[in-house]
Amino acid sequence: MSDSLRASLEKLKKSTTQLNKITDEAAQLVIAVEAFLNRECSVGLETYLQVASQAIDEHGTEESTVLGYARWQGRFRIVVTIGIDPEESQTKPWSEWDRETKLETVKKLPDLLQQIAADVDTHVAAAQQATATVADVLKALDRKGGAK
Repeated sequence: MSDSLRASLEKLKKSTTQLNKITDEAAQLVIAVEAFLNRECSVGLETYLQVASQAIDEHGTEESTVLGYARWQGRFRIVVTIGIDPEESQTKPWSEWDRETKLETVKKLPDLLQQIAADVDTHVAAAQQATATVADVLKALDRKGGAK
């Protein structure tokens, strides 16, 4: 065996060991994030973040990869959707995708968490404003004698 081939195979073995390790670590991280969002935070709101988009034909049709936090079979999970539109796409939990998709999307997990936090804040502010408005209207009606 040539020295360059031997070196390449040794490097491949080392690299794949690292690849397996980081993939396993990412899987454990996603499980921990789901537990945090579901058990500690009870977020319960769907959030999506585009990861990548690429042309798939000569007409410019684009296939998108989207990382999200969404309800999957009764509970919220970190999910990935790949497709050209909602009708022609596939969504499933991050853990069920192939290694390449996992590695591509896990890079955006910090961004997804920031987007979830921002979306929660937006929903809280909107709900606070709506409840305050309704409360004010009800108080005004009470002052005028209320409904009869």
